[in-house]
Amino acid sequence: MVETCCTYKFLLVHCLQHFIKWLLPYDQKRLNRMKAGEHNKQIMALASARWDANTCAASPLSRTCLRPIFGSYISVGFMRKIPITLIALLTLFSCGQQDKSVVVTNLIEEKKFNEAIDFLPLDTCKAELIACGMVGVGLLSFGGEEFSSLGKSYLDKSALLGNMKAKSVLGNFLLSGTYYDKAVKQGIKFLHEASDGGDDVGLYYLGFEYYSGANIPKDLQKAFELFDESAKLGHKYAPFYAGITHYEMHNDCHVAEKYFAVSAQYMEPAAKALKEIRTENPCAKVLNEI
Repeated sequence: MVETCCTYKFLLVHCLQHFIKWLLPYDQKRLNRMKAGEHNKQIMALASARWDANTCAASPLSRTCLRPIFGSYISVGFMRKIPITLIALLTLFSCGQQDKSVVVTNLIEEKKFNEAIDFLPLDTCKAELIACGMVGVGLLSFGGEEFSSLGKSYLDKSALLGNMKAKSVLGNFLLSGTYYDKAVKQGIKFLHEASDGGDDVGLYYLGFEYYSGANIPKDLQKAFELFDESAKLGHKYAPFYAGITHYEMHNDCHVAEKYFAVSAQYMEPAAKALKEIRTENPCAKVLNEI
């Protein structure tokens, strides 16, 4: 039954791709890139372009907020360059490809905002939550004041209709006052909803809130549990912060090393911390005795 479903989805997606090729000026090379999965890289490039305003409240583990833990190690403001990339992670784990998400991403990447809006009108969001969230973040990030209000409408609708990663994005925007007026209570609410919904990114950022204690009571154990759960769901950066939090609570080099090793291949701060925990005392002495 599942295989039959996948076959029908594949055929439907295949037909839709040919329709899109006719409808919009996408050449075969672009369609081939979509099939090869490179649209994910395009989405990441689009979404990571603009997140420069980091504060301690918005980024409790940024350079100015986190004390050195291992030798000269200091966390950089890396982790909250992710909020705009959150929408980039909106992936449907199904047989077919997200053609509408791919198309709107490419249109926004090319600054064809009106074409993206025409292709995915706001009133179609209920059936296209993922693409709707991408349009919202794209318009907010690159559309300027002209498209700001409409971008909020897309993102709000995607989140309120149940898109968990859109809830994570919106929660972060509200907490940091980015694109929206700062609304801490509402931002925390959205992060809790995303976290309760099993979203790895919602878990990841709610962990920061419990780590910092800036907006909710500080709770390192809770922060660790959230980071750890996010890591188990496949978040690339969560293991690093799970390791940091666990070390602060227990001074356990073995556990920290294991967490750092997972994230080290994805982020420079984790690779640096992993190297230092293995070479600097007191952890180096402990690890070498194993």
